[in-house]
Amino acid sequence: MARKRRSDGGKNPFRSYWLPALCLLITALVSWRFWWVWVPVVVTLIVIVVIQSKRQKFVAMTMAEIDALDGPQFERYLDSFFRARGCKVVHSGRSGDFGADLIVVDKGVKYAVQAKNYDTGKVSNKAVQEAFTAASYYRCERAMVVTNAQFTAAAREQARRCNPPVVLVGRDELGHLLKGMA
Repeated sequence: MARKRRSDGGKNPFRSYWLPALCLLITALVSWRFWWVWVPVVVTLIVIVVIQSKRQKFVAMTMAEIDALDGPQFERYLDSFFRARGCKVVHSGRSGDFGADLIVVDKGVKYAVQAKNYDTGKVSNKAVQEAFTAASYYRCERAMVVTNAQFTAAAREQARRCNPPVVLVGRDELGHLLKGMA
């Protein structure tokens, strides 16, 4: 059975913070005599809107802006990108991350994501191997490699032969996803 899509498209800035904001608002309403209780409520709501608007701006980058990012910035970009699409994300990118820079849960499917930000050249099958191994290590159902570059023929062949196949998101696919986010 197909799942229903969220009516807001997963772009609601209050989605992650509605419960704490609601608790603060109820506290303020219960103690309406104490005007100072409203100050943290208003400040909290302003901070939430500012943080979410900055995150949305970060997601709206062009491919030229993405090309200018370094490796850790690209990982943070993908973190924001997947969150804006309504996914749950754990950023694991660091030395000794076993090949997964991000763990992403999308529609109940857990992905080990390997991020590759290249200035020149193509992504080899080594990245596919790392992502596939990371999926096993982190007990993910799928593996994914996301890059601002292209993949070698060997990488595409190996990704197809993995069981389950490794999802490859190259420059063209990433560009299409970005256009869909705008």
